[in-house]
Amino acid sequence: MGFSGENSLKNNGYASFEEDGELVRINVPSLSPGNHHGENNSCCTGLIAEVYGDRVVLRPRNFRKRRFITSFPIKDGKPYFEKEIVR
Repeated sequence: MGFSGENSLKNNGYASFEEDGELVRINVPSLSPGNHHGENNSCCTGLIAEVYGDRVVLRPRNFRKRRFITSFPIKDGKPYFEKEIVR
């Protein structure tokens, strides 16, 4: 699926990141032209996961254009999602 932000969760019932208590669900974008169901559903998009000792950062990227997607807010007005690791 394409990237969907908080507006999509309110309007359509789904988003790229959905929280249920301490559980975070991630709807991963497709790398093919079959991307759909998203506010940003361009071809060749995906996520880069950066894992640190205390948090995980997921950054959307357009692999065909070789750049990060910074213009599309996904969570809390940010163009990426960052979550503390629960210990």
